[in-house]
Amino acid sequence: MRMGSRTLVGSAALLTLAACSRQLVLSRSVDQASAGPGAVYCLPKSLLKLQVEQTETSDTVTLEETAGADPQACYRAEFHHSVWRADDLSVTTDAQGLLSAVDVTTTDKTGEIIGKLAELAAEAAKVAAAFPAAPITRVQKKLVQLYFDPADPTAEARVNCDLDPVGYQVRIMGATWPPQPSPQAPFDGIAYRRKVHFRIEIEQKGSGGAYTLASSFSLPNAAPVETLQFAAGPLVTTTMNAKFERGTLVELKTNKPSEVLAGLSIPVDVLKAVAGIPGQLLTVRVDQLKSQKDLLEAQKALLDAQATLRAAHPGQASDPSHGVPPP
Repeated sequence: MRMGSRTLVGSAALLTLAACSRQLVLSRSVDQASAGPGAVYCLPKSLLKLQVEQTETSDTVTLEETAGADPQACYRAEFHHSVWRADDLSVTTDAQGLLSAVDVTTTDKTGEIIGKLAELAAEAAKVAAAFPAAPITRVQKKLVQLYFDPADPTAEARVNCDLDPVGYQVRIMGATWPPQPSPQAPFDGIAYRRKVHFRIEIEQKGSGGAYTLASSFSLPNAAPVETLQFAAGPLVTTTMNAKFERGTLVELKTNKPSEVLAGLSIPVDVLKAVAGIPGQLLTVRVDQLKSQKDLLEAQKALLDAQATLRAAHPGQASDPSHGVPPP
């Protein structure tokens, strides 16, 4: 079993080399002019559209969300393949470049590779024997239409300045902080932003604090950039599915079997392959002996036929041409 010992030692070395978790996706910050392999996606950024329309008899105030992509937070997802794995990666985005889905299935092939090496050893023995933000616009004298980012700490003052001619003011409540730069250094995984809650209250000046309109929004604006990592488990098939709505993570599913159980099956498979070598050698030897027996029997039949022919024609025994069938 010296051959089997060498096979097991080699298998253990390969197992140690390959059996560790590996990150499958790397994201790099990109600008719109860059090019290269991988899928480009952007983080979401929503603006609020506020419109005040005044006529001689009434005022109409509307506030709605306008979702888009943040041009300052775009990334390129690069896929890292290993010769030890069978990988399948899909990154889906919508028309604005916002993530819709990320699906990853990776199967560690280390165990199968080691098994194939053991089979090769057996074969050898037989032979031997992978939105930009819209600017503020004013359409008519009595119509004010503007877009603003509620996460911007300067937004409330700027919006109130533009609403002053029509006699309205706005209050923004929620998480406001200075804009955060997107990560520039490469990082493992896919970047995303979680949603933050905002409340917008609009009132007409001189109304005594009565709200004309009050609305709540959940927006990803300026929220900290978080990462969703996709790592390949050793020796098993790992499946990860992430779903997004307008770039916001809404569902994550992961399936990863036991690596320990998968690792324990490799030595068993190798031993089975190595243990089968003597039987395979015996089969080869039996086949060789049977072939030799068939050859000897054929030669004996030929000699018997020649002897019978000579007995039938005793006078021609010395002629070497006799005994050969005529053409």
